[in-house]
Amino acid sequence: MKKLLAILLATLLLLSLVACGKDPEEPAETEAGTESSAPADTAKPTPTPDDESKDDDEQAPPDDEGDDDEIETVTVDLNKNTKGIKLLGVRSVLSDSQINCDHSGSGIEFVLRNTSLSLAIEANSSAPCRFKAYVNGALFESPMGDEYYEINGKSVITMSGLPLGNITVRLVKITDQALAMAELTKMTFSGILSSSTPEAEDLYIEFVGGAEAVGTGLAEGEGYAAQDVTKAYSYLLAEKLDADYAITSVSAATALTDVAALYAKASPVRDAEAEYGFARKADVVVVDLGAVDAALSATDDTVTPEAFAERYEALLTAIRAKNGEDCKIVCVYTSAMGDFGTAVLNACRVEMGGQQEGFYSCQMAMGEDKALDAVEREAFLTLLETVTETALEGTITERELETGENGDGLKVDFKEDFVPVG
Repeated sequence: MKKLLAILLATLLLLSLVACGKDPEEPAETEAGTESSAPADTAKPTPTPDDESKDDDEQAPPDDEGDDDEIETVTVDLNKNTKGIKLLGVRSVLSDSQINCDHSGSGIEFVLRNTSLSLAIEANSSAPCRFKAYVNGALFESPMGDEYYEINGKSVITMSGLPLGNITVRLVKITDQALAMAELTKMTFSGILSSSTPEAEDLYIEFVGGAEAVGTGLAEGEGYAAQDVTKAYSYLLAEKLDADYAITSVSAATALTDVAALYAKASPVRDAEAEYGFARKADVVVVDLGAVDAALSATDDTVTPEAFAERYEALLTAIRAKNGEDCKIVCVYTSAMGDFGTAVLNACRVEMGGQQEGFYSCQMAMGEDKALDAVEREAFLTLLETVTETALEGTITERELETGENGDGLKVDFKEDFVPVG
């Protein structure tokens, strides 16, 4: 009997010890099973501020801190919808598949946090043409040490030796649309392309003209190789005035074509039907036509000052209608244009109302060889800058309007062309 009692006491003691070792927070068993928390390896830790800042590298602005070693090489399609790309030259036929670069001075500008020494832009052209590249405002030479990048057909513009970090890149087509059209399709780089497009300038200026406006003869070579719009008065004036621009010129432009109709097109060489919407109105339009007409008149009897005057006045009327009454128009003529220069002055100062109506004239002085040398070109740029700023201010100069008749029956102003007040 005592032996039996000893066995029972030992059993009770053992049961008591097992009950005491059980975790008091362990869930109880139910008929449905055991309730338990998620396994430790599936639990999500509470995010920290550092964790939250790493949501999406692609959305980070170029100056965000990050591990550049982790940024891979990416390829971006270039088209009208590409974020962070500013279109230079303003006017173009917009496309979902490419960025069209037709007019002189057209191109792109963007900001990049660069993590490698090079970037490549895939391009195509209808004929040989050239681009210039600028990084942080400075000319960036090609790998061959040239100041330009040449493309012909399907090509790749490769910029090597780029500085690391945040850079602003500008790529400018320096060849006129009459010689070649171009397209930019893809861009490959290592880094982060800013989604913020470079800001538009407050001032927008357009140029409608010929060879001088597109920089013909300002580069060594022939044909397309002789053109460089970045050395032309048009591009340089836009730079001086910190202005966005459009150079709607062609190197053999004459006013005997329907220039008023051409002015309404986005890019008449690429698409003769595509209209330019004029969503952004020009503050100033510089018109530089007549020199080619004057030269042609020596061998073509149909090219007369009267015929030129009719087309020229139609163009001025169209420019004012498209851009509004606040748009100032500067009419350029040369000392070598003869009666065609007289026609420009008559249209500007008499038919269109002169400075009181926002029409200003500016002479491009030339030597006896009827071509601008470097000194004359610099003098003209300085004068044009003064005239343009005066026009923007709405200042009326001290010149009295005095008209008469010449042998062709055209009115002519005999007073000095431009005398700024003060």
